Amino acid sequence: MEIEKQGVPVATILSRDFAGLGQTECKALGFPAMPIVAVPHPFGNLKRDEVRKIADCVADEIVHVLTTPTEKLTVEYRDKYVRRAGAAPQPAEKAAPPA
Repeated sequence: MEIEKQGVPVATILSRDFAGLGQTECKALGFPAMPIVAVPHPFGNLKRDEVRKIADCVADEIVHVLTTPTEKLTVEYRDKYVRRAGAAPQPAEKAAPPA
């Protein structure tokens, strides 16, 4: 987040199971709309070709996060993985499941 504060675009990549926690932590640290790119969970035991498939699925979002103005990302990513009280849950994002 220190790099992001200096105006350098950052794409944070977390497994889906930790995206909500990551967003909550970012909020607590003063970055309520830090762009988080979520990948399927679990991730640790995947084979190299499975990781490549996942990377291919999220590559466009990573480029989007790194090249889109912060103001637009703030609108897109605020509460993407953390629900506001009383809000309906957002549909899960789909990335290619490991083969």
